[in-house]
Order: sequence, then C-alpha cells, then structure tokens
Amino acid sequence: MSEPASAIRSIVIVGGGTAGWSAAACLARFLAKRGTAITLVKSSAIGTVGVGEASVPNIQNFNRYVGLSERDFISGANGTFKLGIRFDDWVRHGSSFFHPFGGYGLPFEEVEFHHCLNRARELGDRLDLADYSLPVAMARSARFSQPSPDNRSPLGDFGYAYHFDAGLYAQQLARIAKSAGVREIDARICGVSRRPSDGWIEALELENGARLAADLFVDCSGFNALLIGKALETPYEDWSRWLPCDRAVAVPSAPTTGELPPYTVARALEAGWSWRIPLQHRIGNGYVYSSRHIDAEAATERLLASLPSPPVGEPNHLRFQAGMRASFWTANCVALGLAGGFIEPLESTSINLVHRGLSTLMDFYPQHAFDPRQIAAANRRFRAEQENIRDFIILHYWASSRNDTAFWRQFRDMSLPQSLSDRIDSYLACGYLEPWFADSFKAESWLTMFEAFGLRPAQSDSRVLDIDMDAVRRALPQIKAAIATGAAQAPLHAEFMARNFSREAVPPNKSLQEA
Repeated sequence: MSEPASAIRSIVIVGGGTAGWSAAACLARFLAKRGTAITLVKSSAIGTVGVGEASVPNIQNFNRYVGLSERDFISGANGTFKLGIRFDDWVRHGSSFFHPFGGYGLPFEEVEFHHCLNRARELGDRLDLADYSLPVAMARSARFSQPSPDNRSPLGDFGYAYHFDAGLYAQQLARIAKSAGVREIDARICGVSRRPSDGWIEALELENGARLAADLFVDCSGFNALLIGKALETPYEDWSRWLPCDRAVAVPSAPTTGELPPYTVARALEAGWSWRIPLQHRIGNGYVYSSRHIDAEAATERLLASLPSPPVGEPNHLRFQAGMRASFWTANCVALGLAGGFIEPLESTSINLVHRGLSTLMDFYPQHAFDPRQIAAANRRFRAEQENIRDFIILHYWASSRNDTAFWRQFRDMSLPQSLSDRIDSYLACGYLEPWFADSFKAESWLTMFEAFGLRPAQSDSRVLDIDMDAVRRALPQIKAAIATGAAQAPLHAEFMARNFSREAVPPNKSLQEA
C-alpha cells in the first residue's frame, strides 16, 4: 500500500447528519492549532435518517470536548435525562428489569460487591441486586439527581445520559463547527475520483462541476456508504444470523402531562421490540422488528395502537442490516455512523459509535504520512468496540426465556460468537466480569444482564472466603436503606427539568448543581 508523502492538510466530510457534524465539530477542535482545512459537503436534497434519540453516558465527554455545555445541549435539543433503560417483557411476559448507568453497592475489602452478594445468597439470604443501585431507586419513582460532586459519597458514583432530538443536536454541532472555521458546501456528489497509482480517494466530483480534493475523507453518508462502500468497495459483514431484526418504524407522539420518566422503555414484542423515549416536546416511539416475522403494515398498526398519546407525525420506515464494515478505516477514508455499520438501537449506541469512532481516529491520527500500521491498529480497536456492543445486544435475545413466537424461538439453539460464549462462561464459572478496553458498556452493565436473565455463577469468587460475611450481611440492609434515602431526597425528574430548563430557570452561568 503506497502512502501520501506529506501530512494531512485537508479533510472532506461527506454527510450533514449527526455523524457528519459530530466529525466536523470534533476534528475542528482536535486540529485547531494545525491549520487543517476542513470541509463538509452535504446535499439539502438528500435527507438524513436521524436515528438516535437517546445516548449512553459517553456523550457527556464528547460534548465537553467540542465545547457544548450541558445546559445549552439540553435546552437546544429539547433533551431530558436518562438514568438507564427499563426492559419490559424481555425475560418473560410480565417481567421488568432496569439497566442503570452505574454500579451496585460497595466493595468489601476490595472484593467486588456482586461476589459478596452471591456469597450471602449461598448462605440463604434472599437478595435483589437492583436494590443496591441508586439510579434504579430513583428511576422507580421517576426522580433524578446528578451524581454528588463529593467523591467520598458512595451514592455519587453513577452515570447518566440523555434523551434528545437528534436533528436539533446536529444543528448545535453544525454551529460549533462553522464557528471553528469548517466550510460547508451544499451540493450533490456525482462521482469519486481515485488515484491511478494506488486507488486512494483523490477528489469528489460535484454536480455543479466543482472538484473537491482532500488528503483525508470521512464518510458520513449513511447507509449509502458513498466512499467506504461504493468507491473503495470495503466489504460489509452481515450479523443478521445473530441479530435478525432488519426493519424499524418510528413515529413521534404528543408529550404527556404529569410524570416524566428519566429512562427509556424497551418492550419486547412478538417480532422484535419497541422503544419509548420522553423528550421535552414529544415522545419518541418505534418498533424494531424482523421482516421475516411481521410485515411493515402490521408492525405500524401495532406501534400506533400502543402510543401513549396522539401521534404528531407520519410513521417513518427504516431498512437496515445488522453488521459492520470489515474496516472502518480504508486507505485515506474513515467511515462513521451508518456508513460504517449498524447495530440495532436497543442500547442507544448509534451516536455513541460515531463518537467512539472519532476517538479512535484521534488516537491514531497520522502525524506525517499515513502509516498502514496505524490504520491497522485503529481498525482492530474499533472492531473490538463494535463486536463487544454486538455481543451485549445478542445477550438480550439469547438469554430470554420467551418462546411464545417463532421470532423468540429462533434464539434457543442459536450458535453464539465465541467472544460472547467465553464471556458468559467466565461469569457462570465464578462471577468473573471480563474487562475490555474498547467496550461502551462497563462490567456492571454485563452484570445487570446476567442477573436479570437469571444467569448465576456456579460458585462464589474464592476471595469471599477471607471476608467476615457476618459483617457483610449486617451491612447489606444499611446500604439498601442509604440508597433508598438518597433516592427519596432527589426531586422528581419533571421538577428537576422545570427548575433548571423553564424560562424562569437560573441564569446560564450557573451550573445545574448550583440550581
């Protein structure tokens, strides 16, 4: 593989959705002192998919990096707060569990809490792991409070994310990017010119006759994958044998009065699952399904019948294939968002993968010429990121006890990816939660799933044998009570929003903690 002889002096980003403007705002910040020219080209005639109305906590780090304050983000994107996801009917009909963004309890003598809890169960105690999570306790009563700034507080160590309007978020990022010098071109791309010597992308041919050359190209063109797929022919790996959902229908509904849940609801249905996401100005609703098990008309009827309030728009249909590009970085092109792959939005990872892809690009950004070893290392890391998310999503289906429809029965004898089988086996043996560097979900998220679906270790970690379990068993009710007390002191989520984001809210120079 040949390499350009000089450092990257110019970047062209293709696509003006959330992925494109995330890339523009982030790279403008990253390269602010290097004088790199950044251009974003998009066509007003081509719409964006607009997936992503919810997030995981990593979005806080990204927003801080690009200079978007939490107050401006929430206000400008009609956002609300998210403590996690409530999963209804996933284990079986009538079941419900909560996936919080945070850990459980406290370690005892440096032994993780869940090991101690498992040992107490072996000794006969009937204990529910969820009782030892502050986010779960707050979510149960629709309350919200940000983590305590006091690092000594055991009740302050949890994360939170957001629900928001992805279109408005993209507009916020666009303003940040443009103010940092990113140039925007509104034009349709009609061709891609490649260098004869090695096939790397040389320039984009625009419909207006202009030619847009660059050293590095970022493909954010959605499922079209104009550069990474069509021009560079990077193969797409199909994961539908594990994740068979291939369609989605979404429709917003009017906001409801009263309670404002600080969480997403994901409900398992006969041929997939539905989401409900509360924003300030509307409720996002959708049905992700397998077209082999239900058609679009029936799925739409099912969704419309379940809306919590009247619809305020027409149903929007989306087709997809779960999977990823064999390489997210090929030659001098990096693919972000739908151009690089798609994992169904069960755990709100679409925008997160855009941001993680940008983090990977920055970590391996060439100082001078492109180095194939850097590109290979970046691809290995981002592949691990995507495969770990894939495995986490598969676990939701495989571990379910549902067998009431053909959709759910197909998971009973499904052969799992070896990486997921190994992870499950490690936990079932002795409660070991494998740490991964490139993993959007921490060990406690995996613990939540194992626990919720009834996957229990065969034995406790041997370190608990050196702990005074009588002291542990006396402490467990105290931890549970402290969490319940802390949750009761938090305001209702609706009150928190009204206090901080109504027209009468405190001035923007105050933090939310001061409000």
